[in-house]
Amino acid sequence: MSLRQLLSQPLTVQTVGPVSLNSYGDEIPGALGNPVAVKGYLEQLSTVETLLDRDTVVTKWKGHLPAGTVVGHLDFITFQSQRFQVNGAPYHAFNPRTRSVSHIECELVVVDG
Repeated sequence: MSLRQLLSQPLTVQTVGPVSLNSYGDEIPGALGNPVAVKGYLEQLSTVETLLDRDTVVTKWKGHLPAGTVVGHLDFITFQSQRFQVNGAPYHAFNPRTRSVSHIECELVVVDG
């Protein structure tokens, strides 16, 4: 399957504005930008349920986005009304044959509970 066929799911990407710090030095994400429609592909990698103080389900996904998509740490990707948060810096996959970035990969996380 070619990359063009794989990147076929309608997604929206929302970037987070500049991060500020609170009085404890913790990061506070900025306001969300306007949703940008892109075609990409999401795949589930793992899911873990924790039953300690509360019932929490953490699911990890991998997102594949077209080259040139503006996406960064803490940004949000939405697919079929489900919202995913980018976890860590996105990876720009370099294709040595074309000598350019072929697509962007990013780890996504969903926390329920």
